[in-house]
Parts: sequence; C-alpha cells; structure tokens
Amino acid sequence: PQPQPQPHLEQDPPEAPPEFEACGNGSWSVKLAWVPPSSCSPITAYEVRQLAEDQWHVVHKTDGNSTSHTVSNLSSATRYCFGVRAINKFGPGPWKPSAGTTGAPMHCSPVPDQLTDHFGKDGLLYWIGTQEGTEREWRNPMMTGHIRVDVSSKDGGSVSDALSRTPAKLCTQNREGSWLALHFLQHRITVEGYALRLSKPCGDMAAGVCYAPRSWVLEASLDGNSWHQIHEHQNDNSISLETPLALWTVARTDDAFSHLRIRLTGPNARGTEGGMHRLAIAGVELYGIVVANPKIIQDL
Repeated sequence: PQPQPQPHLEQDPPEAPPEFEACGNGSWSVKLAWVPPSSCSPITAYEVRQLAEDQWHVVHKTDGNSTSHTVSNLSSATRYCFGVRAINKFGPGPWKPSAGTTGAPMHCSPVPDQLTDHFGKDGLLYWIGTQEGTEREWRNPMMTGHIRVDVSSKDGGSVSDALSRTPAKLCTQNREGSWLALHFLQHRITVEGYALRLSKPCGDMAAGVCYAPRSWVLEASLDGNSWHQIHEHQNDNSISLETPLALWTVARTDDAFSHLRIRLTGPNARGTEGGMHRLAIAGVELYGIVVANPKIIQDL
C-alpha cells in the first residue's frame, strides 16, 4: 500500500510557500512574490534570504501579511538566488528557493543642464521614437505602438500630442484630479528627470490665460493599478505662458516602471472657476534609464 501523507500536528511550523517568483525589476532590483503556505497556526512573519559569495544571508524580515518584497542596490544584468520561509509561533518552516536576473540597461539619458527647443535629442522618448536610436527621423511612439497614452478626460486637442516635440494642443476637462498617463508597452523606465510643455489653448481654454499646473505629482506603476509617488510639486511656478517648457530632476528609484502618470493635486495657474482643474500639457520628455520589459522578453 502507498504511504499516507502525515497529518499536520498542532505544533508544526508552516510548510514552504507553494509558489515563489523572483523577477528582475529594472537594472538594480529584483521583485519577490510568494503564495502563503499551509500552517496550523497564523503565520507571524516571513524571512527572505539571498545568496552572496557562496553564503546565505537574511536580507529582509516582514510581517505575516506581506507576500512580496523588492531587493534593491543590486548589479545590472546579474542573476541572483533567493529563498523565503514562513514563521509561526512554533518556529520557521523550510525555505522555498527562486532566482531572478536584473535587467541590462538598453539606454541611458542623463538629465540635461538645460532644455533646448523641442526637448532636444537626448531624452528617452526621443530614443524610443527613433526606433531605439536606429533611425534618424523621430516618429511619435504612440503611433509606432511603443507607448499608449491615456487621459482622465479630453476637452480638446489630440491624445497623441502628449508626446509632441513641438507646441501642440491637449487639455482635459475641468475636473478635480485630472491626469495624463503613459504606458510603456515594450520597455520599463527608471526616471531621473522629466520635462513638460504647456498646451496651446484648446477646448474651452481662454486665449491669453495661463492654465499651467501648479500642484501635481509624478506617479509610477508596474500594472497601472497600484501607483507610487516619485515626485511631488506644490505651488510650482516653473511653467508659464512666457516659459511653457520646464525641466525637473527627481530622486532616482531602483525600480523600473512601465506606467507613469502626471496627476493634478490642486488648482492650476488660473486658480478660479472656469478651468482651474484642467490639465493642459502637450509635450513630455523623460530622462533616466530604459530597460526591456521582462514580460516582452518572456513572450518572445
């Protein structure tokens, strides 16, 4: 007769997590995710370990409700080995192993000291629009299928002009929390700086009135649902009718993201009823590092 599996004792540690994935998340980090294991009592913590110089080291301990962790400050294009185990009041369970590889940078665009007209040729969106630097002529990445652009609403202009290199028109309706989002379909981006251009008057915008953003956040996401703030502006007067183009440096994160969003958190320069919640941006450029989207690689 076949041996029967042993039943859980009431004082057993947890089993190993049944699933554990390590996925490269940009050039300097690996995102870990696991499924909670069976346990006779509530899981109180998880430990994550990493193999370095032939030795295992615990690099993170989290509470029993967490099922993910990002390991940062790694080297690019390098394979790393990890383990995770669950702990309950009776002790730790067995380790579950996994391995992941950090991405190799495809292109780096340092933040320029100053902007030139039409954003110049040094940004990440220019590189993507020249077919990753292989063509002389820039084409809008939205038209080539590299980037999808979404807006919270549209009152005038063309959505594709969010990526325009020259003055153009794009504005949302006058609604609180208006936003503009970019979805990178074939890349992930680590942002170190970005530039915006004020839209030309469109929709119900009054000529000669400034609708430049004043308070907003730059947010990033891997899935388009869970957003992380990576830069905040409050009462920022950088953009005006006289200077419609402005550049900012942001604190670099180790993570690379496939979604970026510009979202208003307060009134624009109009400041009064009649358009103060309108986002009027027709031109974006990014600076930092671009890596291939791991999902695209897996699908090849």
